[in-house]
Amino acid sequence: MSQLSSIELEYIRSAIEDLLPDLCNIIRVTYSSDGAGGMSETWGTVIAGSACRLDANSGNEFIQGASLSPQHSYVLTLAHDIVIMPEDRVEVGTHTFTVSSVDEEKSWAGCTRAILERL
Repeated sequence: MSQLSSIELEYIRSAIEDLLPDLCNIIRVTYSSDGAGGMSETWGTVIAGSACRLDANSGNEFIQGASLSPQHSYVLTLAHDIVIMPEDRVEVGTHTFTVSSVDEEKSWAGCTRAILERL
């Protein structure tokens, strides 16, 4: 397998970033003691206005009760250096999604991709 030079990889990253027409906010939960032995959660924006592209990820189905139901998931593409984690939330336009997985292992990190479920 051939290796990309740092110049080639930077060119790929730049080309991908030109294909990110939308903006999104990445929201992460933090937990703090509620003073009564429990925890309270607070959601806050960790990245605001990140360039992104949201694509439907069709063809997924799951069993609900005794019938097969479609699962509506989406693929979010971000710049290569954006940190997003499973369980984060993402706002794109007026819609909010939860992150179900992130592609972390790949040969050349040209972009970051996450699978989202709509809330």
